[in-house]
Amino acid sequence: MLQSLTASRLGHLRNSPGFTGQGAKQLMRCAWLAIACEAAVLLFRPIQSWLLTAHLNVAERLCQWQFRPADLQAIILCGALLMFALVYVWALEIAEENKGFV
Repeated sequence: MLQSLTASRLGHLRNSPGFTGQGAKQLMRCAWLAIACEAAVLLFRPIQSWLLTAHLNVAERLCQWQFRPADLQAIILCGALLMFALVYVWALEIAEENKGFV
C-alpha cells in the first residue's frame, strides 16, 4: 500500500518535463511520511512486545525496546530522501532566481 501511495506521489517527477513545484512538494511529503512511519515503528515496538506477552504473569511480561540494523538503514534512507527533497526545492529556487537574470 505504501509503495502504491509513493508511486502515485512521485508520478509528478517521472511525467514532468522539468522541475516543478508540485513535484518538489510531493517528494517532501513522501520524505516526511517515511520519517513519521519509521518513528511510529520505533515508538510502538515496546507496546507490541507488551501486548504479545500480556497473557503471561506480571513477572513474565516484557516491555522491551529494540533497535535493529534495519531500523538504522530505514533512518538513513529517510534522511537521504529528505535531503534529496531539500536539494530539489533549492534547485527550484535557483532556477527561479536565474529566470530573473535572463
